[in-house]
Amino acid sequence: MGALMYGAGLRLMECVRLRVKDVDFARREIVVRPGAAAMGDTGGRARRPGAHGAA
Repeated sequence: MGALMYGAGLRLMECVRLRVKDVDFARREIVVRPGAAAMGDTGGRARRPGAHGAA
């Protein structure tokens, strides 16, 4: 895990959350998904501009 973190520049939680389907050996690529903190309070959904609680 340490070598993967160092070589790919991953943070600890990015490395811990990796799944088998996130690693593409044919393309030599790792897909890192954003965490819950990066999504904010929208639950991963984008908000319309100007829709900040307007009724």
